Amino acid sequence: MKKVGIIGGAGFIGSYVTQQFLKNGYRVKVSATDISNQEKYTHLSALKNAENMELAPLDVQHLGQLKAFAAGCDILVHCGTPFQLEVEDPQRDLLDPTIKGTENFLRVVSETLTVKRWCSSLRWRRTIRTSNVGAGFAPAMYT
Repeated sequence: MKKVGIIGGAGFIGSYVTQQFLKNGYRVKVSATDISNQEKYTHLSALKNAENMELAPLDVQHLGQLKAFAAGCDILVHCGTPFQLEVEDPQRDLLDPTIKGTENFLRVVSETLTVKRWCSSLRWRRTIRTSNVGAGFAPAMYT
C-alpha cells in the first residue's frame, strides 16, 4: 500500500484530499500543527478507511520536522497554509510561515528519495533524480 503525506490534510481543502486518498486505498499521514488539540482533528476519524490514517506533528518552518514527516512517503501533498482571521503582524504570522514552509517543502521533495510524486497548489509533479541539479522536475504529471 502506497503512503501519502498530506500537509494541511485536516483543513477545509485538505480534508477532501485526505478523504480521496483514503478512499483509493492509500495509507495517509496527515500533518497536525497542534496534535494536543484532538477536537480539531475528530472529523477525520469519520472518513472511510480512517484506520489507514495517522496524525503526525509538523511545523513546516522546521526543516527537520518536515524531513521526518516525508520519510517513507511515496507522495507528498502540500495543501496547508496558516489561516487566521485576526493576526497581529500579517508578515510574521501569515506570509513568513507560508514562504518558509514552501521553501522547505521544495527542498524536502528534492532530497527525499522515497517521494516519487508531489503536489503543491494542486499541480502534480514527478520527481526526476539526476546528477544535473538543473533537471530537478519534469513537466506536470496528473494522476
